[in-house]
Amino acid sequence: MSEIQIIGAAHARMSSDMQNERSPENQIRRCRDRASIDGVLIPDNNVFVEHAISGTKTDREVLENLKAAAKAGEFSVLYVEDLSRLSRESTHLISLLKELDFIGIRVISLNEGIDTTNESWDLVATMPGLHHERFIKDLSKKVHDGQKSAVLEGLSAGDIRFG
Repeated sequence: MSEIQIIGAAHARMSSDMQNERSPENQIRRCRDRASIDGVLIPDNNVFVEHAISGTKTDREVLENLKAAAKAGEFSVLYVEDLSRLSRESTHLISLLKELDFIGIRVISLNEGIDTTNESWDLVATMPGLHHERFIKDLSKKVHDGQKSAVLEGLSAGDIRFG
């Protein structure tokens, strides 16, 4: 009697072109390593990677493709290195996780140790979700403060300055 193979998926995202271009590959490798331990196969067509896309955006083509594949039953377990890769907006993150859970997709986040098969996963996922949202808001404020200081000092706050 042959064992039924559980089919999984992995999602990775990097926020900007200025990040290490191997970042998504590293995220996927970690997801595949964990999936292998769990006895889950992640085929290449179930690897969803977003390049230079902010996690604060909720309308993202790759994420929509992931949800469509989940609804079509193409996988039953989704691995992410970190919940912030799915979303940096706490309400969007929890809504997305609940949507996936409702259609029967188990979500495992490696860094936070979240597994939607655990009874209180939604409570546990709320705190990292809020933390990731707060982080991006703080980072945005720091960037804007730095740009403002540069302008006040007569320096360029971004791209090449002309004139």
